[in-house]
Amino acid sequence: MLFITVILILPILYLLVRVYLILRNNLWGTADANILKFTMKKRNFGIVSESSENAQNNYIDVLYEFTENGKTYVSKRISLSLLDRQYSKVEIDHDPFLDVLRSGRCKIYYLKKFPKISVIKKDKYDCYSNLMLLSIYVFVVVTSYVIVLFIS
Repeated sequence: MLFITVILILPILYLLVRVYLILRNNLWGTADANILKFTMKKRNFGIVSESSENAQNNYIDVLYEFTENGKTYVSKRISLSLLDRQYSKVEIDHDPFLDVLRSGRCKIYYLKKFPKISVIKKDKYDCYSNLMLLSIYVFVVVTSYVIVLFIS
């Protein structure tokens, strides 16, 4: 029973920590980073037809490095969002964030206590996907528990 309880609580704690990190600005420092690699990856899901040629299936693939307290860190994390941002063909040429990445330098955010955890974009809206997943998870767990109680 303890094992099942731990398994059910771990995802909740994980998502709550992610939301806490997103919302607490004083935990983060900033640094200038060099972009080591920047490309757009194309991912196809299912059958791709000519009519879906402009489908949003382009993702950022980036690798950057920064120095903090004399130590160099390398990361590929873009944000704390659970979902990768998708770009259409039109957006790839006109998105300001992609222009910053193409420039070869950007400002990053890192956790002051754990500088190896860094992101290029830190947006309070990243917590919405985490909260949505958390609420769905809690709903499923509670509903399952009620069903099991009702059946037994």
